[in-house]
Amino acid sequence: MPLFSCVSCVRGTINRLEETREACCGLGPFKATVGCLSKEMACGAPERHLWWDLYSPTEAVDALVANWSWGSLSSSPPPPDSGSGSGVMMMSICSPMSLQQLAYG
Repeated sequence: MPLFSCVSCVRGTINRLEETREACCGLGPFKATVGCLSKEMACGAPERHLWWDLYSPTEAVDALVANWSWGSLSSSPPPPDSGSGSGVMMMSICSPMSLQQLAYG
């Protein structure tokens, strides 16, 4: 799958991630030298961050990867009950079949 296709199919989600350099919870440069030691260290809006701490992506990124793996390879939008939420067409990172195609084959 060409890189530009991957980027275009997730652009909306990526645009919501306003902070891609600093982690949400941690200390040091990029808040990634020391991990998250207490809940008081966490940022106020983790859904806007790419990284939770020095090791873990945020829940927003996990959801993106899950939807991207589940997504359909076809050019039609996913079925309304597929759980994709937005109804936006997603290309899959799984090849040659998406997880959805394997599940409902």
